[in-house]
Amino acid sequence: MMKKIPDVLVGEMRKALDVKLVPRKEQVDWFKWLRYYLHFCEKYRFATRDPETEVLYLQKLSSKGQTEQQQGQASACISLFREVANDFLRRVLIKSRLLN
Repeated sequence: MMKKIPDVLVGEMRKALDVKLVPRKEQVDWFKWLRYYLHFCEKYRFATRDPETEVLYLQKLSSKGQTEQQQGQASACISLFREVANDFLRRVLIKSRLLN
């Protein structure tokens, strides 16, 4: 069973998707790809922020018959996820330094 995406990640991703002007209707698919990606990484014990993991994930999607368009959307989603995760970690680190 796939886990729910943490609320903080949903919020950060939604903000980033809005900035990129991804329509809300299309965002549903982006979150689907993110859920699948996170599940894939957990199942096979891959690091979510490792670029090689994306290659393996896209190969898996291809083997499951996903179209090039779907794979492209999944790839864009993973790239955005990495950006969001890195930005979030950077903000947390800066904030923790300011508090110390």
